[in-house]
Amino acid sequence: MTDMENEKRISTWFAACTVAGLLLGWSAGCGDGTRFCYWETESNSNNDAFVPWWNLDGGGGDGACATPNACGGCSVLAVSPGTVCGSCGGKYVCDGVDAVHCDDPCIASIGCSDGEREGFVDATDFPDIAGCSGGWSIAGILDAQVSCARLSGDDSINPAGLGCSAADLCARGWHLCASTAEVQASSPTGCQTDWSDGMFFAAAVSGAGGDCTPNGTDDLFGCGSAGTGVGANCAPLERCSGDKCGDLPGTWECPGGLFGSSTEAKDVKKSGPDGGGVLCCRGSDEPDG
Repeated sequence: MTDMENEKRISTWFAACTVAGLLLGWSAGCGDGTRFCYWETESNSNNDAFVPWWNLDGGGGDGACATPNACGGCSVLAVSPGTVCGSCGGKYVCDGVDAVHCDDPCIASIGCSDGEREGFVDATDFPDIAGCSGGWSIAGILDAQVSCARLSGDDSINPAGLGCSAADLCARGWHLCASTAEVQASSPTGCQTDWSDGMFFAAAVSGAGGDCTPNGTDDLFGCGSAGTGVGANCAPLERCSGDKCGDLPGTWECPGGLFGSSTEAKDVKKSGPDGGGVLCCRGSDEPDG
């Protein structure tokens, strides 16, 4: 083996060990369940592949993991039970053995999973609809399913919504407003209320070319102060995303081709909490994933 080949082999070995050490150190550093943790081994073993904590099945405290979490399971909890949450003195509690949720007496009336509204802010005036700010990393808004135990929202431990869908922004007992008719029935004034600048809240409604149509995926429609105008058949919704979400704040991400996306409702992700979020309506919700 030449000196050059030997140096290359040593360099490759050192790089691999460095990466592995960083990964294992990162995992071990958040394995006590006291902070938000993106990755962990499936059974706290260095031999397991790294997988997202929200995809872990856990072991139910049956001895499959060396150190069970505070709820008795094997996955890394996003936050420790007992941590304060919501706006009425709520706390995170165990939701089975491998998840937690915010148990706050106000969440059922507020409608947002993080316990704070950013649109239709007066729950007395608007008891059946809420604007909930936050991000999500799982694309789409039409068929969104609860994916991260609702640990999302701009006032949550996960404001960017990593591992979450748009549906995770709605509280239990609430869901993404699914039609113009549902928004009309849920809000006595339609979209007419006070909105902060640069905010857009999307319903699970789409269409084509600025019009709301059944089974469409072109453009997003909702309420707020950001966005462009909509067709008359979208009432009471008043705002539209435009091509590739071009008329919305930069946190709204709608990939598309050279001339823009025609499937924003399927493609949309939101990279952070700024710029709004979704419209949530009171009623039966999606089952937690």
